[in-house]
Amino acid sequence: MRLLINLITILSVLLLPLTATAQPLLGADDTVLTGSAKSLVDSISAQTGLNSTQSAAGAAALLALAKQHLQADYFADITDNAPGLSQLLAGGAGGIKFGSLYRLTSRDDALAELRSLGLNSQNLNQLAMAVTGFLQQKGVNQRTLDTLKGLWLA
Repeated sequence: MRLLINLITILSVLLLPLTATAQPLLGADDTVLTGSAKSLVDSISAQTGLNSTQSAAGAAALLALAKQHLQADYFADITDNAPGLSQLLAGGAGGIKFGSLYRLTSRDDALAELRSLGLNSQNLNQLAMAVTGFLQQKGVNQRTLDTLKGLWLA
């Protein structure tokens, strides 16, 4: 028995460096976020102090609202200038499930979904400003950005 305990202790010490490494940011179905999706989430986290899960879920909720409410050419302005953001809409980003994303019809719905991650109305405003700032840097048209602010900000 003592040998087994010693062996377990040795293995846990040897494996600790493997488990202590930084985990990749996961999106839908545990896929690793890349490109614009990862850049956006990293940018949100840096600006707001939210963790990556909160940032990914918040961005996914806001983009889902945009996809539902914007005219097709406005949403195309976003996806053309920041390709890869669709990873956040694939479902599962930050723990928000695919079906939930597409049931969001208002800012209040998004906020209700994000409360489970500890986010509040002020956080949602911070997320909205961070996302619109990111999209502006990517070259999204000011008309689209103004429409997003009207949709997202309280």
